Amino acid sequence: MPSCLLCLLMSCVTVTGCFELTFTQTTEVTENMTMYPWGTAQIGGIITLAFHNNSKEITFTQSWSKGNLSEFEWNFFQMVLINYANYVKKHIITKSQTARLKGPFIVQALAGCPANSGESRGLFYKLALNGHDLLYLDVSLGIWVAEQPNATQIEHTLNEDPNSTTSIQRFLNTMCKHLASALLRSGKAKLEKKLQPEVFFFRHHIDSEDELVCMVTGFYPESINVSLWRNRKHRMDGTITTGTLPNGDDTYQIITLAVLDEEEGPDLYCRVEHDSLKEPLMVYLGETKTPTGAIIGILIGLFLLTAGLSWLVIRCKRHRWSLHKAEDCVYPHDSIESITKHQWE
Repeated sequence: MPSCLLCLLMSCVTVTGCFELTFTQTTEVTENMTMYPWGTAQIGGIITLAFHNNSKEITFTQSWSKGNLSEFEWNFFQMVLINYANYVKKHIITKSQTARLKGPFIVQALAGCPANSGESRGLFYKLALNGHDLLYLDVSLGIWVAEQPNATQIEHTLNEDPNSTTSIQRFLNTMCKHLASALLRSGKAKLEKKLQPEVFFFRHHIDSEDELVCMVTGFYPESINVSLWRNRKHRMDGTITTGTLPNGDDTYQIITLAVLDEEEGPDLYCRVEHDSLKEPLMVYLGETKTPTGAIIGILIGLFLLTAGLSWLVIRCKRHRWSLHKAEDCVYPHDSIESITKHQWE
């Protein structure tokens, strides 16, 4: 497991620090083994490139997504990235057949490299099946390592395929590093920008139920992790969230909520992890006030949110091959299971 995966997901924030370029490819495999791949590339928590299904072009999501590359250089990079996406798709087909997997299921591939390092340290390539970490490549040694017992057969199969391993190593050591460096230079102003979140944490009573609501707003960059806790020790299950939404002023907001049981005590917290914070922020219930200007909109929104996202939670629970538990359907954290927020869409 790469030691800098937390940096990958939450983004080290100084240009002289540990910025990484990460590629996330998610492939949905249907019951009849039809494949639908999509993915993104992001640096510093900012999605810069997107790819969907069998498109032959990569979409820019930022004005500086092309980096400082010439048209010729970018066309070459695009060709390599498309080939990489197709390679991953082909790889999934071959290895799933070897492992005798039957659809539907979802495979995720996570790859990346440091944006400002000439060394091979920090390169990573990781695979997950149905949202659970499966195995990863030790890039420096060229060895696949299973992360769960049922992945040992795939580990053995991959370790008998040195050509595939070499292709991944070459991609990470050359193309990934060059593109990361180009994006780091062109996006320096955006990557250095950091705005701390403002947190509003309160109870809300609706339809004979008490809801615990944590609204976080005004933060930048977009990547954030918000969770609800009991007694600072136990993360609450069954939470739902809007995911990050734009505010219109180049900042973002997110609302996370949970329905409280009758016996739920007052010792409740909202935990916020963000690039602008030196350490996670743990806000105690009652420490903040509801934003007065937004209260009516929030209450109406919560009603719609509860109805709409209840469907999302049910859908996630209904499909065994869903990527995450209900509370993680939109933005989880700390493993490949946490990358759905930045899927290729």
